[in-house]
Amino acid sequence: MEYSYYKIDPTGNITAIVETPAERNMQSRIAGLIMAADKTIEQVGFLEKPQSTASVRLQMMGGEFCGNASISAAALMAHKGGIVSGDIALEVSGADEPLCVKVQKLDGRKYLGTVAMPLPVGIKTARFDSHELPVVQFPGISHVICDGSLSVFDAEANIRSWCEALNVDALGLMFLDGSSLKPYVYVRSTDTAVWESSCASGSTACAAYLAARSGEAQTVVLQNPCGELRIKAELSGGALGSLLLTGSAEITGKHLICT
Repeated sequence: MEYSYYKIDPTGNITAIVETPAERNMQSRIAGLIMAADKTIEQVGFLEKPQSTASVRLQMMGGEFCGNASISAAALMAHKGGIVSGDIALEVSGADEPLCVKVQKLDGRKYLGTVAMPLPVGIKTARFDSHELPVVQFPGISHVICDGSLSVFDAEANIRSWCEALNVDALGLMFLDGSSLKPYVYVRSTDTAVWESSCASGSTACAAYLAARSGEAQTVVLQNPCGELRIKAELSGGALGSLLLTGSAEITGKHLICT
């Protein structure tokens, strides 16, 4: 069977979004075929019929939440609908409620998107061998905020076992150095570990951690390997009240994969 998908570039975190309906039990296999055929693709999402009044549902390959993919899906829906500026409502895996993405067409097939990200379900400290590090927990994915004590070798050697130990569907190791971020993400269902060009949920996790630690609202601009992501973390009653992520997404092509 042929599956049609769009290749989209959200701040370098190259994403494939499959528009042909695919059963959930087939999605991991299709995602694997797409990523094997094009090594630049870092993640795959699938468009599904929504259960609410949202425009569409975005189901990620591992059931995780992804901010870059959410902006990408909203850009795609805006492109298909001829929308220059407006709000796109999406259901997204890993998010309990539909999300609103504000989109603005920049030029050609490139859009700017701002999305209200899901709030963390918790921020805790966990031990990873000899390292004690903060973990920001979102539905579907947790992110470890890493300092210079954790080496690249340790990250690559242990991310699978750490994901299993935390009992999460996906795990990100966010190497944060000032305003610079280097993200490494593992998705259990597809057994893929990628040094990502940018990570929206990981960038958001860093902003959430910094705001919670300082007890003050934060506007953070993080330089990911292939571009900047801006996150505004606001507090309400001393707790995180909202997380707004802004980034761009460019639709670069439409392709087919055969199973």
